[in-house]
Amino acid sequence: MRGIFGEMEGCNGLGISMDINGKTYLKIAGCSYFFEGDPGVNVYFFEQAKSNFLTLPRYIFKNSYLFSLAIIFRLLFQKKKAIRDVHWFVEEVNHKTIRHFALPDNKLNDFTQEIRRAMRVSLDKVFSLSRGGWAVPEKINVRNFKEWEINLAAAVAKLTVFFTAAVNQDTAYSFVTQDALENLNKENAKQSAKKELVRILELVNSRENDKYNVAKKWEFLRKAVYVLFFFLPILENIVKEFFLELNVEKVKLTESHWYFCLRRTRYDYRGVPIEKRLEELERIDKEKGHFYGDFRIENGKPVFGEKINAWISREYKEFLHRQGAV
Repeated sequence: MRGIFGEMEGCNGLGISMDINGKTYLKIAGCSYFFEGDPGVNVYFFEQAKSNFLTLPRYIFKNSYLFSLAIIFRLLFQKKKAIRDVHWFVEEVNHKTIRHFALPDNKLNDFTQEIRRAMRVSLDKVFSLSRGGWAVPEKINVRNFKEWEINLAAAVAKLTVFFTAAVNQDTAYSFVTQDALENLNKENAKQSAKKELVRILELVNSRENDKYNVAKKWEFLRKAVYVLFFFLPILENIVKEFFLELNVEKVKLTESHWYFCLRRTRYDYRGVPIEKRLEELERIDKEKGHFYGDFRIENGKPVFGEKINAWISREYKEFLHRQGAV
């Protein structure tokens, strides 16, 4: 598994996928921590959707003032039709891409499952969807433009499904999302959800090591919050209810998650620089006797050390035992 432990040299791992209570975990050779999910599955299928929702809008608004003004005028004078069109665009991406690869709720990691649940509850509180028989808003089809509230709720719900599905599989953003949400201050959110959201985005931006230009995305989102909340104040109500509903204990980094953050250089998780995290990694590995780097690649093929070979032999025997072959 390439880069399972991070972006540094020697971060590849050898492991097996296991199903525990209906969820996927990776058992990695020489590592006592299980990796939640399988980052090698379906990651690249979301690339086009990610581009449509994140890169394309950022590129258009950055390079075309006329297009930006057109959007502003639509929100001012054709708000209901503009929201319907946004819902249509989101539904097209959902129908063509996301629905084919997004995991159902019971297959998600605990933290993405909680995000999806909290957003459904917040949308119901703001729009009273369950009264209209729309308990699962991501299944709502594009409505008449006069039902703009329903179109908005459905678009937000489908974007949440995309976000949770992508983050669930992509380690580039999963740990960052958890790092961000564990800093949520609900008292601040009660006073101003917009200010709390901007504060979190600025915190995340400050922890980025800008080698990969990821910080530009957070800066774009921060500016987008001001614009969207100005023209659609109801979005702040949605974010407020979401923040208050979210169970932070279910989304924060666990001990296992934290371990897999220790060799990732692009972001200072919990505000801890990579030098300090590597010191903690060395301490943990020594205490637990980890040996996951006991192999190398020669001529495109893995060459395993004695400890890894012993682990493979042991796991194979356990597999045969589970199959009743021994």
